Amino acid sequence: MLRVVTPLATVMLVLMQGHALASTPDRAAATASARAPRRLVGERVHDLHVTQSRVVIENGVILWRVRCFADDLEKGLRAFSRNVAFSLAADRSADSVMAAYFNASVRVDADGRRLRATMLQSSREMDPAGGGVQIYLLELRAGVQPKTVTVRNALLFDQFPSEQNLVVVLALPGERRRSLYFAAANDVAQTVTF
Repeated sequence: MLRVVTPLATVMLVLMQGHALASTPDRAAATASARAPRRLVGERVHDLHVTQSRVVIENGVILWRVRCFADDLEKGLRAFSRNVAFSLAADRSADSVMAAYFNASVRVDADGRRLRATMLQSSREMDPAGGGVQIYLLELRAGVQPKTVTVRNALLFDQFPSEQNLVVVLALPGERRRSLYFAAANDVAQTVTF
């Protein structure tokens, strides 16, 4: 059970809910050789490489909820940790490794000051097509409500040339919403002004 002692508890619960990412079965998977990368149990191969983030900013606190395909993330975390045996399901340090990878791959600046994320919660669900989806809730503290937030989201760009990262930013109060799109082929920071 999620227990948070902040005024953002309700927002955090909403962030942890949402629709699963859809995966696409890969017909070539049936003929894959034994040299193919190890998949998680029940995983399907997919051609789409995408992360989906919802970001809520309120009272100087940034809550970042990111969803990604478990097999893609596991591949990225194996490379990042330099541990070919790394497993999301079996490694007790999986959340710590993900937090370190997030901080290395996602840059968030509030009014020009770099912020670091801390892990609040992680979970896993199966999407309707049968693939596993990892969900993380991270917190970044700006101290005061920022006027500008600059984001560079390069999650999994090092693994997939076709990776796409979608970020929806919601600033409260006032529910000012901005959508950001990041692609491996166009890896640039984007600034949102409130």
